[in-house]
Amino acid sequence: MSSPAGGLGAAVARLSRATQAVGRVGGQVRTEAARALGGDMWLGAAAQAAHRSHHHQGSAAEGVATVLYRAATALDRLDAAAVEGQRQREAAMAAAAHRDRLLYQPSLLPLGNRTVDLILATQLTRIAHAEQVADTAAAAALRAAAAHLRGLRLHPGASAVAAAADPATVVTLARLGVLVPVGLSPGEVIGEVRRLLRLGNPVALQAFVVSLPPAARAGLVTGVPDLVGPADGVPPEMRYAANRLVLMRGLTLARRRGDAAQVRRIAGWLRGGRQFLLVDLAGGRLAEVFGDLATATHVAVVVPGILNDVTNFDALAVDAANLQGQAAGLGNDGVAAVAWLGYRTPGLIDAPFDDRAVAAGHRLADLVAGLVLRAGVTTTVIAHSYGSMLAGRSLRAGLRVDAVVVLGSPGMIAGTVAGLDAAPGTRLFAGRAPGDYVSLSENFGRDPSDPRFGATRIATHSAGQAGPAGHTNYFTGQSECTRNLARIITGQYGDVSVIAPSGMERAAGALDSLTSATRISVAVVLADAAGLAHLLPARLHTPAEDAVEAGRRAEHLTERLTDPDLAADAADTR
Repeated sequence: MSSPAGGLGAAVARLSRATQAVGRVGGQVRTEAARALGGDMWLGAAAQAAHRSHHHQGSAAEGVATVLYRAATALDRLDAAAVEGQRQREAAMAAAAHRDRLLYQPSLLPLGNRTVDLILATQLTRIAHAEQVADTAAAAALRAAAAHLRGLRLHPGASAVAAAADPATVVTLARLGVLVPVGLSPGEVIGEVRRLLRLGNPVALQAFVVSLPPAARAGLVTGVPDLVGPADGVPPEMRYAANRLVLMRGLTLARRRGDAAQVRRIAGWLRGGRQFLLVDLAGGRLAEVFGDLATATHVAVVVPGILNDVTNFDALAVDAANLQGQAAGLGNDGVAAVAWLGYRTPGLIDAPFDDRAVAAGHRLADLVAGLVLRAGVTTTVIAHSYGSMLAGRSLRAGLRVDAVVVLGSPGMIAGTVAGLDAAPGTRLFAGRAPGDYVSLSENFGRDPSDPRFGATRIATHSAGQAGPAGHTNYFTGQSECTRNLARIITGQYGDVSVIAPSGMERAAGALDSLTSATRISVAVVLADAAGLAHLLPARLHTPAEDAVEAGRRAEHLTERLTDPDLAADAADTR
């Protein structure tokens, strides 16, 4: 049994915060109602009805706070029982270990002493019984709390509660049935969705949407598919249905325009129950899911590089499907992969610039956050070429995943992993196939597969088996590259085959350190010599200037020694 401090303890803390937040809402509603009724601006039957409504809302909110307090108390008791059970188990295990040590000393205790065995068995049985009782009591308390919560109805939309509580509590309240909007018109539902989208809180958006009655959810999908389809935080099944409607409308428009190629593409996307998280034909953006996001325990997002658009999206989809299949084949059936063409990729002319990555970095972070995955799900971003720079921008924009893999990267606008400002615990892997000169170009900073960057370099080939060559084919077929990607997706980081730094790379790292130190020293010498030259007598000016010139030559030599062309020439002549 693992320590419950990070699970039940965290749940208790969240429920306690929710109790306080919801209680404050109830108090505020009651206070506002009393203040409104006490004035002379609004009198009569309507005022009395409004007062009763506000009073009911305040009572409901305070009732929620009371039930949440009971739930938090029950969880707290369960947490304490689990901690005590863990303590007793550890004591029993220590006693068992002590007994095992005694077994090797027959003079102290005969082998197979039944008295000790019975004592330990009784203790372990008592621990198991105590844990079962605690579990049963807590489950009963939570069921009672949930039943009571379902009987309450808050202010339509429950926006006040959603704004006051933290995101995890909002989801909890929605699942318990307390955030049930009553009497909202379709227009009000759409308005609330738009408001939550503007706030950029996908967790709160999901809590609101799942709290809607089925008819209201269906009305959102059919009424505003363009709003629902790309909305990060809306449940995936609703987005799939909305995006299907968007595609059907796009198919009609393509037929009217006589665009035969677009008709073929969209017709293909509408076949076979394909799952699209994003459809923006005008903006050249698509995202498709392979696997079941609702049950997946591992989720990967594949980000492409330049020269990708809706006309060749199916190639990216095939790559993502291949990775999903190989990862699921490792014995992890709960794997989902997203082919994410969520930005307008650059062409050859604007590929040397980072504008597209800067503009789209937050979109990738929003996509992952908007999936609102269950606890314990591992997430991985796999980015190719220019997409790796976008991943770097996204890490700075708050992307939170378990691992990022960059392949054929021209750089991530950083010299080291530390420069990415990634969230603590984020693992970074990099791969470079033989002959991939895009990585060697380092157009956007140091190659992440360079040991000096600080990422783990994965192997792309294995002995006797083909793998990717050049800048493409990292995701195709079955190679050591795709096997490593599948291992990373499923969290099997210890099984990833890696490439250790070569002797030349280690020497380059040492030379980097030496260069940094030398440049600092040379700069100091130059500054000192230049300053002293003005203080020296005239007859000593020339020697002082010579010293300055010698310093400049030393600096130039240092730069020349670290010139990559010189290193390449030296390697070729060996």
